[in-house]
Amino acid sequence: AFETGTTVAGRSGRCWVAWQEWVSGETDIRGRMWTGSAWTVTSDLSAADGTERAPSLAASSTGYGLAYQAERSDVLEICFREAPDSGPFGAETVLSGSGSDCREPALASDPSGESYLAAWESDGCIFARIRDASGTWSAPAVLSASGSASRPSAALVSGDRPAVGWIEDGGQVWLSFLDG
Repeated sequence: AFETGTTVAGRSGRCWVAWQEWVSGETDIRGRMWTGSAWTVTSDLSAADGTERAPSLAASSTGYGLAYQAERSDVLEICFREAPDSGPFGAETVLSGSGSDCREPALASDPSGESYLAAWESDGCIFARIRDASGTWSAPAVLSASGSASRPSAALVSGDRPAVGWIEDGGQVWLSFLDG
């Protein structure tokens, strides 16, 4: 096995760590939780047929979110799973569906339980989605449609203002604040 792409998120003395694991030419997302006193057994967080790569974890007051790219029906989709504080992660939700390959998800969450996802679409655009505290995802908002964007990242500024950054034209760094 070959492991890469580690991501970690934690709160209140607990944390999850997740990574991409290559076994026999297939990739899966694996992870472990620190309960505050011990590590859980390593488990499959996503191990369906096809590849799962590029995990991104985020913690909120309600638990944990995990975004990753996954090959589903010969298309790379962005997928999401959530876990309560005690784990484990639940069912997969597909968050892309444009028919284009989507890669490089970046996830951030705020204390109220909202999540912010950014990802790269194969035509070079960066899109973002917001998940409210009730679990409903917004429609994708295109942040960069230039055709030359890549490497998105997501974070909270000043504790609760979501921002997405990315590279454009191979050398310009862009930042967009999400306003809901």
